[in-house]
Amino acid sequence: MGYNLTIGNAVLCKDDGYLRIDVVDVTLEEAPINSSDDQSNSCSPGYGVWNEFAKKAGLHDVFFNGDDGLIAHHPGTVLLEQKHLDAFKAAKLPKTADEWDRRRLAWLIFWSEWALANCEFPAFDNT
Repeated sequence: MGYNLTIGNAVLCKDDGYLRIDVVDVTLEEAPINSSDDQSNSCSPGYGVWNEFAKKAGLHDVFFNGDDGLIAHHPGTVLLEQKHLDAFKAAKLPKTADEWDRRRLAWLIFWSEWALANCEFPAFDNT
């Protein structure tokens, strides 16, 4: 089991009479390879893997802190803000961090920058 995380533009969708928020899937050649081993704005890390990555990078509160964390409500979609990108850019992984942790951080920074610059409703989605 794990998360399906997507960073991009939030759109309102109607599904069998219900409304839900989706984040549009995007793949870019210039994007870093993510933990799903592609260049899309979605990745699917395991719960424990993401939790450990967040701790190592000093981002645990950004994701899991109270009602403000990006993954505080699972599943859920929250507006992505400049403060999130600032936190990702300030994150420091230990020298012993593996290649996948470095890819996860590069993925967060790239797609957050892209979403904030290109999306009407930049969002972080977790399902």
